[in-house]
Amino acid sequence: MIGFIFWIIPIIIFWIKTDQIIKAIKENTSKIAETKEDTNNDNENIK
Repeated sequence: MIGFIFWIIPIIIFWIKTDQIIKAIKENTSKIAETKEDTNNDNENIK
């Protein structure tokens, strides 16, 4: 039973960390997409 707890705690910690990393990546990619749209709009305005 103690061995089971020792297995489950690192798995939970790992799962939480990966979940945070995935959220951070999604936020960064959406920011990158927004900045790309902004530069496209600027280029159209120059024309």
